[in-house]
Amino acid sequence: MFPNWHDHYNLPTVGDDVIIKHTVTVDSDVGAKSFKVSVQPRTPNSVLTNHGNNLKTLLTSTHVSTANFLDKYLRSNIEQTELDTLKVDLKNILENHRSLLEYTAHYMAERCTPKPSKVYFPVANSKDDVQTFTKKINKWFPKLSNRSPSVIDYLLSIQEFNGETWLRQLADLTNFNKHCSLSDQELNTFHSNVVKCGNVGIRLGELGFRSITLEDKGKLRFINTLGEQVDLNMPCVLDATITSIPYADSRIELIEEKRELYSIKNYDNSIAHTIWNIDKNVFRAINTISSLLSH
Repeated sequence: MFPNWHDHYNLPTVGDDVIIKHTVTVDSDVGAKSFKVSVQPRTPNSVLTNHGNNLKTLLTSTHVSTANFLDKYLRSNIEQTELDTLKVDLKNILENHRSLLEYTAHYMAERCTPKPSKVYFPVANSKDDVQTFTKKINKWFPKLSNRSPSVIDYLLSIQEFNGETWLRQLADLTNFNKHCSLSDQELNTFHSNVVKCGNVGIRLGELGFRSITLEDKGKLRFINTLGEQVDLNMPCVLDATITSIPYADSRIELIEEKRELYSIKNYDNSIAHTIWNIDKNVFRAINTISSLLSH
């Protein structure tokens, strides 16, 4: 029931809000999905350019190193010497994710007229809103709004003023670890809810989905290893704050979990949760922007 770090990044995973409008099955098939990232830019004959190859190389390496890093942070009994090494690993992983976005920004810049001399992936500050940040993006990436307006819309959608925190977290953590010091880490107790039936279930909260909303025709179907099928099929919202599931089948259990995990000082989630949320969103951003620019 813990996340599989190797799952495809388009699948709902840690930190996601999931809306169920039809039948979704939860079973014991937890095998790793194939890892695929569609990388642009390509030449007219559909061959990756050098820029695309370099991005793909860093994507693949970052995916592997991040998965290994996250596995280690599922433990609470980390020796101090290993913890010191992991602090350095955290710094390097953050910088690699930031570099992936900067590479993508350079691809965006190639679509601009004139091409900007200084290129950074756009990250809003605390004083920005949609209007002020749109002006900044249009200044940093001239005429991109004419050629690819959907890219501008997407860049606005992932900023903090639109309720997304991962990009601002990545920028702040990378800058601090690169220029100030390695982030202090502390052991904390984290809570999550597990909705389960037999030996299968889903996690909500820490290291799980942020929420699951079942709409009128939505159905969460549990199938255990014996092939038994139990449905949760009434409209409801499942998250880490619920204490019961009214009218659910008696075979569906709600279990509160407490787990000690390391977190970055002053951060609400564990390191594993925080970095996985950043990681999946960076990869999704690259896929989305690459796709929008190729149209």
